[in-house]
Amino acid sequence: MPATVFYESDATLQPLLGKTVAIIGYGSQGHAHALNLRDSGIKVVVGLPEGSKSRAKAESEGLTVLTPDKAAGVADVIMVLVPDHVQKRVYEQDIEPNLSAGKTLMFAHGFNIHFGAITPPANVDVTMVAPKSPGHRLRELYQEGVGVPALVAVHQDASGNALTNALAYARSAIDVRLGIGENSAVLSVADDGPGIPESEREAVLERFHRGTGSVPGGSGLGLALVKETVVALGGSVRAEQSPRGGAQIVLELPRA
Repeated sequence: MPATVFYESDATLQPLLGKTVAIIGYGSQGHAHALNLRDSGIKVVVGLPEGSKSRAKAESEGLTVLTPDKAAGVADVIMVLVPDHVQKRVYEQDIEPNLSAGKTLMFAHGFNIHFGAITPPANVDVTMVAPKSPGHRLRELYQEGVGVPALVAVHQDASGNALTNALAYARSAIDVRLGIGENSAVLSVADDGPGIPESEREAVLERFHRGTGSVPGGSGLGLALVKETVVALGGSVRAEQSPRGGAQIVLELPRA
């Protein structure tokens, strides 16, 4: 099976122009998504409860802040960036009553969709755009004019344009490849950023590694959990230099 590769040139912001994107949550990922979208010319609102300490921070950045239900109501695209364990409650209380045909419900982590905690109506698109970077680094690299690798998935394509719209949201330096061999499947995700020093390529796959040099922000839990899951399934994960000069994460799994 030939690999599918998406580059920045494969995506355009056009599908999002004139639309409103609601970012539900304003933590590590939420602030980066909101500010990067805003600075790309997309209309953004942030959904935060009354009394949230993050409201003042978002407002100080010049963003429009509404309660989550009102943000979901005015949005064409709703990106859910609150923690997994509260997503079901936020969805049922604030988002579901404000979903209507043609909207897009988006996540940066597929846990609640995959395990059925959230079941969206059939008349909305449901997608995932998951940058493989801590939020602060995602923002820093955007400001430097480059992006990070991201995983893009379509769970439900009611409009027929779910992938196009997800790529519009994700538009940055995206390089995702999937190859199927006789005995294994290989997924590689690469970027054209500063890369990972060779001396740290093993360490970034461990929990809460604190980086140095060109990766000062560290790698949190994400890559470590990916590695642990893949290894448990009999596969392997490695970090290396990408053909584009940045970092490349390669996952290899045995075929059943």
